[in-house]
Amino acid sequence: DHLSPSIEQLKLKSKSILSDWQEYNRVLLQIEKIIREAEAGIDRVQTSPINVETYEMSTRKIQEHLQIIELHRHDLDQIVSQGRQLSSQCDGQTSLKINEITHRIQQQWTNVEQRLQEIIRPSREIVDNWRQFNSSYVHLLDRLGELEARWYTIQREIFTSDIESLLDKTNDFQQRLQQLDNEITRLYERRAQKLDNHLPVIVAKKIDRQYSIIKNQYLELSTFNDKLQYYLNELIQIINQIQIDYKSHQLTDENEINNLKQLHEFHTLLLSKHDLIEHLNSNEFI
Repeated sequence: DHLSPSIEQLKLKSKSILSDWQEYNRVLLQIEKIIREAEAGIDRVQTSPINVETYEMSTRKIQEHLQIIELHRHDLDQIVSQGRQLSSQCDGQTSLKINEITHRIQQQWTNVEQRLQEIIRPSREIVDNWRQFNSSYVHLLDRLGELEARWYTIQREIFTSDIESLLDKTNDFQQRLQQLDNEITRLYERRAQKLDNHLPVIVAKKIDRQYSIIKNQYLELSTFNDKLQYYLNELIQIINQIQIDYKSHQLTDENEINNLKQLHEFHTLLLSKHDLIEHLNSNEFI
C-alpha cells in the first residue's frame, strides 16, 4: 500500500515522457520535411536554370522556401525546448542521442536558411544583369551583321568608286568598329563581374559561348579592316607617286634613252598597283 503512490507517479511520468517523445518526433519530421524541400529548391537553382526566365522562376520558389522557414521558426524553438526536457528525463545514452539529433537539426536549419538568403540576396540584380546581357548580345549581333554588310559593300566598290569615297567608307567602318569594341568590353565586364560568379557552371558556360561568338565576329571584321586599310594606303601611295612622276617628267623625241627609263619606271609602278589589286580581289577580301 505504501508503494502505490510511487507506482502511480512512475506511470504518469512514463506517459508524460512518451507524450513528449511523440511530440518531439512529430515536430522533428515536420522540420526535416521543410529542410528537404528547401534543399531540393536550392539544387534546382544550381542545376536547372538554362535561361533568365527559368532562373527567375526558381528564385521565386526559393523565396517561398525562405518564407516557410520564417513561419516555422517556432517549431525549431519548440524542438530545442522539447529536446532539452526529454534529455533531462532520460538515461545518459538516450540523452546523448537526443542532444545529437537536436544539434544536427539546428545546424541543418541554419545552413539551409543561410544558403537560401545567399541565393535571394543578389537574385534581383542577377536577373536584371542577365536581361541586359541578353539584350546587348542581340543588339551586338545585329550591329556586327550590319557592319559585315558594309564590309562587303566596300569590297564590291573597290574597283568602281573613287579613292576618296573608299577612304571615307573605310574610315566610317573603322569608327563603327571602335564603337563596337567599347560595347563588347562592357559586355565582357557585365558577364565576368556580375554574372559568372553567381550562376551555375552550365549557365556561365552558355554565357561565355555567347560572348565568344560576339568577340570572334568582331576580331574577324577587325582583321579585314586592318588589311583593307593597309592596301588602300599602299594604293594611294602608288597613285600619288605615278602622278608626281608623270608631272615631273616630259617625254620627248630628243632623248630616247631617258624616255625608255621613265617608261620603265611607270611600268614598275603599274605592276605594283596590279599586284595590289590582285590582293584586294583575292579570297581574303571576299
